[in-house]
Amino acid sequence: MTRGMRTAALAAMIGLVLGAPARAGADAGEDAPRPEWRIGVILVGASWCSYSQAAAQTLAAAARPVGLPVLVASADGRAIGPYSRVEDARGHPLAAEVTVFPTVFFVDLESQQVVDRIEGFRNPRAFLGRLRAIVTGGEADGAQN
Repeated sequence: MTRGMRTAALAAMIGLVLGAPARAGADAGEDAPRPEWRIGVILVGASWCSYSQAAAQTLAAAARPVGLPVLVASADGRAIGPYSRVEDARGHPLAAEVTVFPTVFFVDLESQQVVDRIEGFRNPRAFLGRLRAIVTGGEADGAQN
């Protein structure tokens, strides 16, 4: 199975998990119907960190097909693939409290308050379990990050 096939399969699986239709091969910005999300995601990592890169790949595969809003903030100001557009995290108050790469913040879009976070990245399964639990307000099925 190629990397693209794995990503498409993961995207379809996440679409089912998050309860929104997934489109294999969908990329950010394509005109798929987008649900109204109450939560947005901020990934704080570094381009040189393999765990940040793995979290970014996993997050993109889960978020893009269902239109989950993601902002990527890079501690070194460089892209964290597959996200080529990133914000520079240096000097940002939220990023200043990060001690582990990657850290994923979940922000209530209405109140703009951080409601949860995931620190570190063990593996895609555990990460996706936590992501699902936080975004949908459910249980993580015992997956911990």
